[in-house]
Amino acid sequence: MFFRLPSAYCFLPVTLSKTFLFSFTKRLNFKQRVNPQTGKPANANAMAKLFKTLLWVQGLYTLVTALWGLLHIESFMLVTGPKWDVWLVKTVSVLLVAIAAALLAFIKENRLSLPAILLGGLTALGMAAIDIYYHFADVIRWVYLLDAAAELLFATGWLILLFHLKKRQQV
Repeated sequence: MFFRLPSAYCFLPVTLSKTFLFSFTKRLNFKQRVNPQTGKPANANAMAKLFKTLLWVQGLYTLVTALWGLLHIESFMLVTGPKWDVWLVKTVSVLLVAIAAALLAFIKENRLSLPAILLGGLTALGMAAIDIYYHFADVIRWVYLLDAAAELLFATGWLILLFHLKKRQQV
């Protein structure tokens, strides 16, 4: 059964996430304090660690979930529900393997990279939006909300890094 959500529901998550993120980033206080020993911003090491962690965790998470749809479609559909177009599941899985490979390849970077932040953040936001919209449209099972929660955590991390990069480089 498919139904359209009222348009007001489409803007609610955006409004709530903007409010949350603005109050959250205010508390982080991204002022440029400089470490006197290194001459780098004081929070640069924390941001570099967050960058590498997000690349590893989101890269592996995306790779494992994508490979699952490719290698064992029966168990994938047992958990996520029956699919009419198995070829579409496999197509999305191949695309997600490519995204995961790119995220994992960015680990070699020794600096924050705008392309990596955009790839990770936009992938996470896109996947979360799809999960939430189609769950509440009664198209996919509740288990996709668990994926949406993970993707929103990734997106929050990437947004923090984007704010940091913007403050540092005036992107």
